[in-house]
Amino acid sequence: MKIKNIVAVTMIAAMALTGTTAFGADGLKTAVLNDAQISFNGGTPQTIQCYMIDGYNYIRARDVTNNLNMYVTQVQDGNAGIVVQPNMAAYSVKPTEKLTKQSAAVHVQKGLLVYDAIPFEAECFLLDNRFYFKLSDFQKASDISRDVSLVWVATEAADQGIQEPYPNIYYGMEVSWDAENRVVHVDRVNTDLKKVFDDIRGNQSQENEEMQKPEEPKQENQNPQNPESQETVKEDSVEAVFRLVNQERKANGRRELVLDPTLCEAAQVRASELDTLFSHTRPNGESCFAILDEYGLRYSSAGENIAKGQRDAEEVMDSWMNSEGHRNNILSSDFTKIGIGHTGDNWVQLFMK
Repeated sequence: MKIKNIVAVTMIAAMALTGTTAFGADGLKTAVLNDAQISFNGGTPQTIQCYMIDGYNYIRARDVTNNLNMYVTQVQDGNAGIVVQPNMAAYSVKPTEKLTKQSAAVHVQKGLLVYDAIPFEAECFLLDNRFYFKLSDFQKASDISRDVSLVWVATEAADQGIQEPYPNIYYGMEVSWDAENRVVHVDRVNTDLKKVFDDIRGNQSQENEEMQKPEEPKQENQNPQNPESQETVKEDSVEAVFRLVNQERKANGRRELVLDPTLCEAAQVRASELDTLFSHTRPNGESCFAILDEYGLRYSSAGENIAKGQRDAEEVMDSWMNSEGHRNNILSSDFTKIGIGHTGDNWVQLFMK
C-alpha cells in the first residue's frame, strides 16, 4: 500500500472517531443560480454555471475536473463528497447538463473532497445527484495532498535503497482571482517530485562529503584590502529573482515589473509562513492575499507564486517557468509590481496592479 493511501485511511479513521461534527448539517440554504467567468489552464474565460450561497459560488465538481481532464467520482460508503484522481484522465469530457433551476433549497454540510487519496473536509451540497464545492477548497485539498507527497519524497530520499520517488510527478491545482477582469483562473500545476528527490539526495551526499573533508589551514597573511583575495559577493537572492523575472518578461514581449519595497516585506512574511503551512492559505486560515490588506496595499489584481526546496534564484525560476500556472503569473500583463520573499529554502513572489 502506497504511503498516501495509508495516510488517507488514517485520516478517514480519525474523522470517523471524532465525527460528531465531521458531517453535521450546517442547515438549509437557498442556492441561487449564477454565472462565473473561469479560465482553465490559461485559456479563454468561459461562463460556468454555479450556485451562490451567502456570497460564495459553489461549482459543480465535474465542471472543474472535466476542464482540467481529471477523474472524479463520488465518495462511497454513504459519506458525502467526491474523490478526485488528478493522475487519471476524465472518463468523459462532455459538457455537463445545463442548470435550469433559478433557486433551490439545499442542505449545506461538511463533506469530503478527497484529492489524490488525501481527504479534506469542506462545505458542500448535493443537488440532482451532483456535488458542489467552492473553488478555493479544491486548491486547499490539492495543497494538503501535495504537502503529504513532499513529506513522503523526503522519506524516500532518506532510504538509499530507493532509486527514484513514486510517483515522479504530482498533479496539483491552483486557483487565483483576477479582480480587475472578474475572472477566476484555475490551472493544473505539476510538481516535479523526481527533481525534489534528486535535490534532497544530492544535498545529503554533499553534506556527507563536507563532513569528511579535513579542515583547511588558515592563511595568516591575507590582505583584506586586496579584492583578488576575497570571494566575489553573490547577488542577493531577491535581486536575482527580480532580474530573472524581468528577463523572462522582456523575452516574451511584456513590460518589466517594478520591485515594490512594501510588497517585498509582505512577501517576506509569506515566505516565513511557509515553514508552518506550505500553501496559498495562511497558517491562520486566511487567503494569501490577506497579507496585502495588512500592509495597506491597494490592488485591482493580484497573484502569488510559492516554492520550496530550490537552492538559488536560477533554480526556483526554472521551476516556476516550467509550471503553467506560475509562468502565467510571471508573464501576466495584469501585473505592474512584484514583491519577492526568501527565507531558508522558501520562495515567494507576490504580484499586483
